[in-house]
Amino acid sequence: MGLRFLTGLVLISLVQTPAFSQEFAVWIATAHSIDFPKTKGVENQKAELRELVQTAKRRGITTLYFQVRGRGDAFYRSAVEPWSEELTGTLGQDPGWDPLSEVLSESKKAGIKVIGWFNVYKLTDASNQTKSRGKIRHLTESHPGWVLKSGSERFLNPGIPEVRTYLVSVLSDLLKKYPLDGIQLDFIRYPTTAFKDQAAVKKYKKKGETTEDWRRTNISETVRILSEATARLRPGSEFSTAPLGIWKEIPGAKGLQSYFDVYQDSQGWVSAGYLTAIMPQLYWPAGNIPDGTGARTSPDFRALAIDWVEKCPSVRVLPGIGLYKEPVFRQTEELVKIALSAGAAGVAFYSWSQFVTLPEGLLTGFVRKPVSEQTLLSEIKPDVSEGEFPVSLTRLSKDQRLARFSAGQQQARGWVVLSAAGDTLGSGKLTGMASELIKTPAGSKKVIFIFSDSTQTELTIGD
Repeated sequence: MGLRFLTGLVLISLVQTPAFSQEFAVWIATAHSIDFPKTKGVENQKAELRELVQTAKRRGITTLYFQVRGRGDAFYRSAVEPWSEELTGTLGQDPGWDPLSEVLSESKKAGIKVIGWFNVYKLTDASNQTKSRGKIRHLTESHPGWVLKSGSERFLNPGIPEVRTYLVSVLSDLLKKYPLDGIQLDFIRYPTTAFKDQAAVKKYKKKGETTEDWRRTNISETVRILSEATARLRPGSEFSTAPLGIWKEIPGAKGLQSYFDVYQDSQGWVSAGYLTAIMPQLYWPAGNIPDGTGARTSPDFRALAIDWVEKCPSVRVLPGIGLYKEPVFRQTEELVKIALSAGAAGVAFYSWSQFVTLPEGLLTGFVRKPVSEQTLLSEIKPDVSEGEFPVSLTRLSKDQRLARFSAGQQQARGWVVLSAAGDTLGSGKLTGMASELIKTPAGSKKVIFIFSDSTQTELTIGD
């Protein structure tokens, strides 16, 4: 990969990963009360939520992906969509409290991040209600022309431009009201079963464009505008997606290809700079063994984890672990080790109900303690100290350095660091005084920092 391309990559979007930490996330599914709520009544549900957050903290969870929008409904006080039926048993009925405000308050006290898990297109499946008893109607009633039928499911039609405008209004309302640490998109794809969208194809597809490319563009354009809305309303927050686990088939991982089969170009979103993190749903065990669904083999978690980390170097990658499958559940500890060894920033568990049945101390051995900045400054000598450099390196171990950026780098600038061979070793954004952990290959004698204003700094590193 040439230096010219990498410099362009920095200019598009680079996101700093916190040094010396592993991220352990868990999805809290509210659709059909999969994980929450399991009780009825305001006080019972509040107590249940408080216990959930406290348990997450005790078990080493750093991030909750809390489902705020499951089926075109809301688990918060929305001005656009009806209250979820899961809170009271009735779609659109005010529950008398605000679950999202509660989880944000409790999680802040516990030091846990909360990301709003936002199901984009899926509106109904076989059982959820569509007749709202509140003032705000469900989309299947208010905009039936936007609905794409697929078996027993109903999706918003990604090919209709007004749908994108509507989704921005839903997301903007959410982000203006709640101090979320970020947004994660799910069901950001076409259905996996047959659907008919010929009318939209005829009306909106450009001449000369294939239907397949048009559909992929529809999804990617939605990701782009929701990403821009999030960055505008919550600067510096996470914007991630949870795509299907196979982008395109690789050796060891054959199956539904999200790029071709549901028009989900998730790795293209990374390259375009739309995302800050990605949580691919790698809901299979390692080793191509049966995953409990009846198939003789399954895609290999190890091969996919390595591939996603390699293909998405500019964002944090947290492979999703599908604990609801027994063969996966039995391998949980091994799968965490595989993901971290592959260079992932952490893992995300699906979902809470299975996670809480894991051994309580399972994550303890994976947590890395922060290194005191004061200790670094007072006890460890920098590799490079001569001259006025915008960045210096401090040796932590044989193959790890701490990159520290000078106080003069106050403006938010992107950077990437390369080995002498041109391999990417790290990247991020400067926000005042910043530092980043850099892993340097054995035998490295120098590294090159490239900043988004095209300036470069070459540093010699010691043994």
